[in-house]
Amino acid sequence: SLALGIVPSCTVLAVSGARTEIGRTLFGRNYDAGPKWADFTLYRTYPESGFAHIGCSYGMLVGREDGMNEAGLAIACTGVQGRYTAELGVWDHIPVRAALELCRTAGEAEELVRGLPHLFTKNFLVADAAGDIAVIEAAQQGVSVVHPKDGFGAIANHFVGPQMQAYNDWTKIPANSKERLERAERWGCSAAARREALGSEGIKRVLSSSSEGVRSELGPEFTTVWSWVAELGERRISLCNHLPEADAYRACGF
Repeated sequence: SLALGIVPSCTVLAVSGARTEIGRTLFGRNYDAGPKWADFTLYRTYPESGFAHIGCSYGMLVGREDGMNEAGLAIACTGVQGRYTAELGVWDHIPVRAALELCRTAGEAEELVRGLPHLFTKNFLVADAAGDIAVIEAAQQGVSVVHPKDGFGAIANHFVGPQMQAYNDWTKIPANSKERLERAERWGCSAAARREALGSEGIKRVLSSSSEGVRSELGPEFTTVWSWVAELGERRISLCNHLPEADAYRACGF
């Protein structure tokens, strides 16, 4: 379970508290995969040394695909089909769990991810209760980090940083990756242009719409299989454990 060989195809977004109705950072995550991976587990984890956290993964998997901890740090990863070498490294779910248990801030999580060797290409989105957001693009060849200045960050299934684009393998990246990222960014940018404060219900609508949002429905072998939204600093997430609908999320505390 340390090297589960799947490359998830997902969308993640975060909005700093300065731009939200409630003054808390908001975090939203869609996990896209085939029906084989729809039977996931929601974990509530209480380590003897480290932060308690809640998040999703598969079966008895050691790591986590996403989550939020009691300090108000949220992190999620998305797979990027890239160009690989023979170098050794860790799979994406290991740094996610490590960050949840060890890190209080996005800066601490960035330092942790930078310091690890990466087995494959992947994106991480990290946000904390203070409103810092980090978009982390990681490959065997290097790591790039951007802290968005406008209080909004999003990732899908490809690299966008100039120094990382060469590692995209566009023959294998999901066909809707660019479209999902563009829709997420359009939603965040248009709200900023209108000086509109964003809320968790708005994020749920983006996550649960296939026509205007980032929900995936590319046939029976590729759909969104779970989705969650969190207000960082609260010890709960709102989870939809199937193809998301805006009114189908339910609160899960830890």
